[in-house]
Amino acid sequence: MTKRFNTIETLRVMLAHPDIMFDSIQTMDDLNSRFIRETDFIRRIRDYMTNLSDEDRKRVQVAFKTNNLLRNQVIADIAKHDGERLLVFQDEVLNLFRLCEASLHQELTDSRLKSHLDSLRSVCIRLESASFSDLDPDYTEQRDDLLKQLSDLLGVLRKNVSSIESLNQQLEKISAKASYNEQHFARFRQEMFNNISQVYERHIKPVLAFLNDKARLSDGPNLFKVLHEVQSLFERRNHPNIADQIFLFSMSFTSVYKPMSRISA
Repeated sequence: MTKRFNTIETLRVMLAHPDIMFDSIQTMDDLNSRFIRETDFIRRIRDYMTNLSDEDRKRVQVAFKTNNLLRNQVIADIAKHDGERLLVFQDEVLNLFRLCEASLHQELTDSRLKSHLDSLRSVCIRLESASFSDLDPDYTEQRDDLLKQLSDLLGVLRKNVSSIESLNQQLEKISAKASYNEQHFARFRQEMFNNISQVYERHIKPVLAFLNDKARLSDGPNLFKVLHEVQSLFERRNHPNIADQIFLFSMSFTSVYKPMSRISA
């Protein structure tokens, strides 16, 4: 067996043994960190390999070796702090594993939504002085960045709706089951109310406000005003195809608002 894997082979092995990354991502989330200590990562791999066959153990050893992950750009960087090596994984890799495990889904909080909006505003401002020439790499980079940001934002919003819908269904089932037990129902009802209130305030209310096209924000235009401004900009500079894409994104964001509003109710 080869001692080196390419990126596809590496990811194939990682996805065949996802618990290593699931546990690592959960650890990073618990610590609110973007990195994991290499020693902790290696220990997690060794523990996982205990019950593997010899063949699987060899493949996991090669695929999850730090140098292999770095060479194949699964790891973006290795930082050093207090004598420790800290592994920083590519966001795309982390998002791939989050997509495979619902419990690792990151809810959209107010601060994350504000970060998305600030980034879109920044691109819009830069485009105002752009050349709008397809031969200008600065312009094409800004245009592609805008479209990627909108695609990523729409993706996380849709995933957030799916996650909240799933949670809503779970709460309904739990509530129905608990209602049969009168002895514990009062305590359970209070716990349920607290949980629902937290979900609503932290994850539903911010998304509804973010997707409200009538919202007036003290720090700048809302999402739909930004989309309207950048769509108009592309129309004025004779790029109707891009303007149409922006319009379609706007319609898609509007469609996300409806299920969130229903869940809120």
